[in-house]
Amino acid sequence: NDSGSAILANRLAEIWNPNTGHWTSAAVAQKERLYHSVALLMQDGTIITGAGGAGGAAAENNLDVEVYYPPYLYKKDGSGQMAERPLITNSPDFINWAKSFVIDVNAEVSRLTLVKLGSVTHAQVFDQRFMDVKFTKSGEKAYQVMAPADRNTALPGYYYLFAFDKAGVPSVAKIVKLGD
Repeated sequence: NDSGSAILANRLAEIWNPNTGHWTSAAVAQKERLYHSVALLMQDGTIITGAGGAGGAAAENNLDVEVYYPPYLYKKDGSGQMAERPLITNSPDFINWAKSFVIDVNAEVSRLTLVKLGSVTHAQVFDQRFMDVKFTKSGEKAYQVMAPADRNTALPGYYYLFAFDKAGVPSVAKIVKLGD
């Protein structure tokens, strides 16, 4: 954009590795997403970026979205094929703070996470939350999961519950409501 309105635009996706403390460059978006834009994690593990623009006289008004398929959705063999995903076959619709609940997953689970569903305005997500949850295996395909301790740790509302297999591939999330 030669109008100068996109001087702060960053179309490069980056992936944070908490084990190394470093960012890795990933895909590059096709369009600049500026004012009134959105980037949201979706239930299937993809990320959408959309809208935005209208920042100056020459800026375009983007009325579309792009979908990003992160590397964790693909086989690690370099084939470019999508990885087989674990499946949460049973989970509650409602969970409460500091209470345990049971889920069933068709694969060996290495990690369970809760991610608060996004709500975005003016390119900001004010209530986004991400947390690992503690769990133990309680049957062949059953896992006993501990909900977050309190509303200071996890705000009330709707969350994605993701189950990850041993290769780090996430399930399609189940949506659960956290509250009293």
